[in-house]
Amino acid sequence: MRQFSMEDTDYDFLFKTVLIGDSGVGKSNLLSRYTKNEFHLGSKATIGVELAHKNVVIDSKKIRAQIWDTAGKISKQILVKLIHTSANAVSNYYLNLRIFSLNYERYWSLELELLI
Repeated sequence: MRQFSMEDTDYDFLFKTVLIGDSGVGKSNLLSRYTKNEFHLGSKATIGVELAHKNVVIDSKKIRAQIWDTAGKISKQILVKLIHTSANAVSNYYLNLRIFSLNYERYWSLELELLI
């Protein structure tokens, strides 16, 4: 797997993923590590939605991963728009050391079932 230029808009496949989960579980750092190979221990909470890309080549096919990082308390209306604008995946994150985070994960799992 190798990367191709971020300026390159010529790709064979586009995969859109939405990251959801409780505030403070590490969605932004996961995204930063994957797309920029960076990790910031003191990162601040996401406000709204942030978008990042990672371009890779697998079996000579150019693939662009478009990843949407959502705030921990994202509204259902924003999430519905993100999912219904052709998202290929929704990834739900939680921190199992916090009961509130686990409850939030269950809440969004149920909501996603209704949305999809």
